[in-house]
Amino acid sequence: MYSIAVCDDDKDFAHMLLKTCGEIMTELGIPCRRNTYYSADEVLRAYQRSTSIDLLILDIKLAEKNGIELAKELRECGINVSIILISSDSSYLLDGYTVQPIYFLMKPFTRDQLSKAISVDLKRRMRNKTITVKCEKKQVKILSDSIYYLEVMDHTITIHTRSGDYVTHSTLKQFLDMLPADQFCRCHNSYAVNLSFVSNISRTAGASLECSVRVPVGRKYYDELQQSFIKYVNCSI
Repeated sequence: MYSIAVCDDDKDFAHMLLKTCGEIMTELGIPCRRNTYYSADEVLRAYQRSTSIDLLILDIKLAEKNGIELAKELRECGINVSIILISSDSSYLLDGYTVQPIYFLMKPFTRDQLSKAISVDLKRRMRNKTITVKCEKKQVKILSDSIYYLEVMDHTITIHTRSGDYVTHSTLKQFLDMLPADQFCRCHNSYAVNLSFVSNISRTAGASLECSVRVPVGRKYYDELQQSFIKYVNCSI
């Protein structure tokens, strides 16, 4: 279950923010566990109790230890929680990025801005999905982000990745069902591409990938591929 925590020493604001997060997650249809903390020390104690937090919405201006100091301490402990930093003071912007937040929200922010910030983390988690496939009698883990394209022949799929090619038995549809739907698109009866590696699409020349490969595009798949590519690029901006 996805877990969101809000850390803000303004209790009324923290409760309002957490309530809005719950509404956003309900609309997205994603089960969510939520917690509120009012100081940096409360967050640290939560981690000491092995509390799981996927996304931490963290106010920079906290009493005693501020949000950036807390974030640095978490990073130094090897805690890779996704962090959304919030502040009413833009002067913290530069220092804030040293702790690798996924988003920076300036107060006052809108519900749509908060929703977009949360979606950044959800999409990142989807795209970093690891899949396990059976190759040559061994179970191999492959990061979905590393896949350039898929090629199928007689129920055998070749998975072309940054680290090399892997061969497994599956149909193209079955394999695509395991991957992020907004990132991978079928472009031919025998091919599907990772849209993050597509540089351009042509009816005649096919899809050009950043790995210097051209993948064929079937006539009946061209329009859908174009639309999926445009949508992917727009959502990545």
